[in-house]
Amino acid sequence: MLETIYAIGKEISQGRDQWQDIIEPPKTDAKDEDRKLWVLNINLDLDDKVVLAGKENLEAYDPEFAKLKALRSLKVLGGNNKAFYTSVDSGKLDLLAKTLFGKPDGTGAYPDHGEFLETIKKDAPELVSEPLGQVLARVPELREQFFDIFGESDGAGGEKVKCSLKKINEAFQLPRNERIVLVYAGITCRELGLEAVHLGHISGYERFIEKKFFGSKSAPAAANSNPILKLCYATGEMLPDVKEAEFSGRYNINKYFQNTTLNYVSDFDKNKLGQNYQVSEEAIKNLDRGADYLLKQMTCEIADIRHVIIPQFFNQDTFNIKLLNPIGRNVELLFKFQKLATIENFLDNFADIDDIYWISFLGIDSDGNYFKAGNLIKDVPSFHFNAITNAFKEAERLFAPWLGGSKTSLNFYSIYKAIPIRKDKVKVNHALKLFAAVLEQRKVENAHIFRHFCELILCHWFGRTRSYTNINPTDKFDFAAKDAVFTYHAFLRVLENLDLLKEKQFIMETENLPKQNPAERVDLFFATMGYTLEQRALFYLGRVLSKVVYEQTGVRKHKKNALDKLNYNGMDKQAIFRFANELFEAGRHYDITEYIKWDWGRFSELFDYNDWKMGSQEALFFILTGYTFGIRPDKKQDETNQSANN
Repeated sequence: MLETIYAIGKEISQGRDQWQDIIEPPKTDAKDEDRKLWVLNINLDLDDKVVLAGKENLEAYDPEFAKLKALRSLKVLGGNNKAFYTSVDSGKLDLLAKTLFGKPDGTGAYPDHGEFLETIKKDAPELVSEPLGQVLARVPELREQFFDIFGESDGAGGEKVKCSLKKINEAFQLPRNERIVLVYAGITCRELGLEAVHLGHISGYERFIEKKFFGSKSAPAAANSNPILKLCYATGEMLPDVKEAEFSGRYNINKYFQNTTLNYVSDFDKNKLGQNYQVSEEAIKNLDRGADYLLKQMTCEIADIRHVIIPQFFNQDTFNIKLLNPIGRNVELLFKFQKLATIENFLDNFADIDDIYWISFLGIDSDGNYFKAGNLIKDVPSFHFNAITNAFKEAERLFAPWLGGSKTSLNFYSIYKAIPIRKDKVKVNHALKLFAAVLEQRKVENAHIFRHFCELILCHWFGRTRSYTNINPTDKFDFAAKDAVFTYHAFLRVLENLDLLKEKQFIMETENLPKQNPAERVDLFFATMGYTLEQRALFYLGRVLSKVVYEQTGVRKHKKNALDKLNYNGMDKQAIFRFANELFEAGRHYDITEYIKWDWGRFSELFDYNDWKMGSQEALFFILTGYTFGIRPDKKQDETNQSANN
């Protein structure tokens, strides 16, 4: 993984503007795609002692890098760094206030200058006498006016004044399809020849940035005629500027290789980490850039947990960043809600990557200011990843009569939406554990699959969807049961095809399979699915249940029916025996014996009470398979589910 991060950073460093490492656009979302976005120039007039922030100060926003660089839209550093931001996201106006005016002490008194000038005095004192330093020294004169316009409180009682665009938005009354996304400080000072000039364009600013971000952090090799060469951990080269790895910011994948609990240096002596994990300055720069690229371009959600996708190629020396795009799209096929048209279009145009590669998925917990590695799915080979994709496609085709109404792809996302997760109460994400096992080619316990199925059925039967964050509510149990049954049936088929079930679930045959639609006849369904005799017995019992329930609810309009007699925690052989007798008695009571006798007869013939080995939760699954066999997708409910997913 480290090699890939380094290779990405090395490639994107070619001809790269070093400002790209520190520039970041303001936060936008999907709604902003159809909006006109604005930049607001807050003109601090040091001559007339006024702060001007009228509608005439608005400028059109352009997300291009060159424009963002000109606006000095810098990344916000985490930790206790002092603020030196001349442009800020419209939701972070407090940062601009700290830059210009500093923070109040316990009594509410503000310092003589802002944090930007404080930083200059500490890190670049030679700039204090430059126009930038002179302007920053005078800006606090306008603090009260600034707070009058942007403050949400008056700072009474020593409290800190919170700044926002609330008053500006009320005054401007912009249409709903317009929004201010970025704010910057402009300066007017005739003495220095400045007329509403961006604070970041005043003489001295670029020298500050150069020293802050781009200056060499170690003495150049030329200063020493006999530099000591050390081994760079990342490149394997002997170089003069090698030192203990120190990576920029808190939000950085490289922290995983260095000092996280789950890391790649666990076998190193902690007391000698500085000696063992050393890299050159050039390597640090490339690793930082590679990590930043992956965090922005190569991420996916696995069971609602954000993961970074880190591929590693067999021929790492011939790495090309263009190889990452098809890998990223291929990953999306398995982990993202997809419409079938999107999938089919991608597969039609997808060019296989000739190189052999492996994919690792690093689970991250972060708000953008820190980095915590919480899960690692390691070294998934490309051939296995492609096999999983193909297995899902085959299952999707096979179970289309029951699941095809959704017009969406069957993948890990579909399965995640069928495994109830109490996100706030249970620390273990069972869906994530299951998917990790499949990706890492570890065998899965059959019983675990049926346990999750029973949890889902209980959720729908008792209306517990509010307790789970990933289950869509429904008022139609039959359709919910059908979706649950055939989603799990499809997943079992996938696992069987990948040989990842600990026990054989079906009698899989690759030859002489019927060509007809398995939904057309029960015998075709059995042959296609490879049902055992026990599974067939319970399927027929489910068919009896379906006919009795139809008579009770569909014909006679009873509020309760035979479904109330099922044990949704599981059906052992005694429960199956009692339930079957109750169904037969119900058939006699409603005078539908002729209607159910064939299915009942097949169940009686195949159900061997004395040699019954099937687990109770598995038994419930096959009873409900028979019950829902004749149900087809509900278009109205499917549209509701698609809306919830989107």
